Amino acid sequence: EHRTTYLHPDDKGWEASSASSSSTVMDPNMCECGHKQKLHASSLKALHMVSYPGHWKSDASEEFNQRMPMRPEFNSLFQEMLELTYLDITTRDRLKACGTWKVPKNFVLEDVSRNENSRLWRKYMMKKHELLRESRLYADDGSDKASTALPDFGDYSDILTRRPYQNVVQKA
Repeated sequence: EHRTTYLHPDDKGWEASSASSSSTVMDPNMCECGHKQKLHASSLKALHMVSYPGHWKSDASEEFNQRMPMRPEFNSLFQEMLELTYLDITTRDRLKACGTWKVPKNFVLEDVSRNENSRLWRKYMMKKHELLRESRLYADDGSDKASTALPDFGDYSDILTRRPYQNVVQKA
């Protein structure tokens, strides 16, 4: 394991190891292994930087990555999304990858589950926060709200999965 093989900035003996190093350029933010100190920061420190959705069942006091079963009534809604978005069209790479030009006419959904992943959620929330902060730079009134000068996202009522998605949101 990496942590037992290499010293890191928070480890006992880090200072002595750094002082005796033959390297003439010492960066206190770097590990002996060549990684940045941030890379070895405890993921538990970042665990509480964001709040997780209230309906998630996973224990937020530690890292988690679980697939949670969804209620059976969601299957028909996701089946509808699948049917609305799948096209049985052959592509050029099909023959090489599968050995045949044939493609399935449709798919039948067997099960739906929700991914509860603490790392992915943190990455999403950090990016969302970054984009919101960036949009505030363009705010014309200096408020904490996103700028009205940015283009409107629009309605997008022509998107095929919009209706089934709204049904999923309403049932959740």
